[in-house]
Amino acid sequence: MRKVLFLLVIIVLTYSCKDKCRYVDPPSICGVELKFEILNDADKNIFIEDHSIDSLQILDNLGDTIIFKTNETKKIFQFEIFDCWTETEKFNNTITKNYLLRLNSIEIDTISFEFRPIDPAGECGGTDFEFLKIIYNNRTYDGHSNLQINRIYK
Repeated sequence: MRKVLFLLVIIVLTYSCKDKCRYVDPPSICGVELKFEILNDADKNIFIEDHSIDSLQILDNLGDTIIFKTNETKKIFQFEIFDCWTETEKFNNTITKNYLLRLNSIEIDTISFEFRPIDPAGECGGTDFEFLKIIYNNRTYDGHSNLQINRIYK
C-alpha cells in the first residue's frame, strides 16, 4: 500500500510541474529592444532641452548604422543589443558590446553593455539576461530589458 501511495504522489507531483508551464509564457529576450532616456544634470531629457532626437544616430563598433526606433512624444529611443537568432553560440557567456551615439554632427558619446544571455532562463524554458550592465559617461547602471525605460545621465 505504501508503494502505491508513494507512486501516486510522484505521478501527481510530476504531472503538476509539467502542467504549471502550460499556462506560463516563458521569458524571452529575443527581439527585445532596450529603451533609453538620456537626462542632463537637471534631470531634463536632453532631446527636449539640448538636442533633437531626429539627429540621433547609433553606430556599432565597426561604424555601421544600427536600426533603432524613437518615440517622438516621450523623446526616448530603443534598440536591440542581442540577436538571439544569429548569436546562438553566445548564450551563457558574458558579452560586451560598444555603440556610438551621434547626438549631432559634432557630439558623439559611447554607450557600452555588459551582459550574459541565458538559455533556458527558467524551469519553463525561455531566455533572459542573467545580468545587464549599461556603461554611459563613466557611470554604470543596472539595465532593464522589460518594459521599463533605462534612464541614463549625460
